[in-house]
Amino acid sequence: IKDDIKNTKLWGGQIGFGTEYFFDDNFSIGGEFGIRLLHLKYNVEVDDQVYNPNTGDYVPSTTKYEYKLNFNPTYVKLSLNFYFGK
Repeated sequence: IKDDIKNTKLWGGQIGFGTEYFFDDNFSIGGEFGIRLLHLKYNVEVDDQVYNPNTGDYVPSTTKYEYKLNFNPTYVKLSLNFYFGK
């Protein structure tokens, strides 16, 4: 498991912007738009032996695999707010 964790790279983040409009002192409506980022990368090397039919011998072989996943969804939020106050 330690090797799998060592070969995995994962990072993500979120950025957005929004605004809020007040109808009066207690009521408002708000909105937000943003994007979320997720990046996953996994590298692994597999040692194996490949049969050579011409010589009848097994030859050592190393195969490298690289897996990537990128996920970038956008989002929208709408809110209706009530503030308790004076």
